[in-house]
Amino acid sequence: MSVVPSKVRDRLEAEHAVPRDSPALDTTVIDENLVASISQLLTGHSIPCILWGNYLLTVYGVPSIVNSIDFMVPDEKVAASVSALLNTGLVTCSEPKTCTVVAESRSSPPPAAHFHIDSELTICIYKKSSAFWFLPSLELSCTSKFQPADIILASDSCLPGPRPGRGHGRFKAGTFPVCIPSSHRLLEAYLRLIAKPREPDYECFWISMEIYIEEYVDKDGYLDEAALDSRCRMFYSAFKACKKPISEILAEIKASPLSVE
Repeated sequence: MSVVPSKVRDRLEAEHAVPRDSPALDTTVIDENLVASISQLLTGHSIPCILWGNYLLTVYGVPSIVNSIDFMVPDEKVAASVSALLNTGLVTCSEPKTCTVVAESRSSPPPAAHFHIDSELTICIYKKSSAFWFLPSLELSCTSKFQPADIILASDSCLPGPRPGRGHGRFKAGTFPVCIPSSHRLLEAYLRLIAKPREPDYECFWISMEIYIEEYVDKDGYLDEAALDSRCRMFYSAFKACKKPISEILAEIKASPLSVE
């Protein structure tokens, strides 16, 4: 796993900083260049961010339909993120009452803010507290080889390369740094969200995310199960073993302190 020292990261950010009057984003093609451009834009405004949603899944080799590019930022930086994305060619939502991105009927939690590229594609901003409240920050992890990182680069060599029918894979090394949660932290987020008592409407969604990690990321060898929090590891092992009824596992995980720690 590649690790970027803080001095190198700060230099990269300074070299790629964007002016306060942000240039228009090139949304002609929905690809890693657009993702990197958004990361550069937010980073240039001193907003730590990590990739989230279906595009993140494709980086890990999970086949997914991408109809949105989602980023997660610190809660207090949501308003700044919206300001940074204004005047970049994105369209603000003009019909929030009928927009499917924030509809009450959607199967996954809505974003804190969103913009439209067109009628089908969006750029969404999520709060850190909505999934990664248990992480100290969204900054790139600078750790030794003996300590698994929380946050890595989307271009990290530990990630899968592009494979037909298996998502995007890791980014090219030359693109602006895009941060993503490591696979074990991503799985922990899904398990903790399953445990949340206030997320009953999204339980099936988070369970499906856990299954994606198990079926695609873990089976392909891109999950360090030993790096999981011990309680998350216990519940994940129970899900994989299929020796207990799913209802019993869910009852146990919801009775655990995972959702609040």
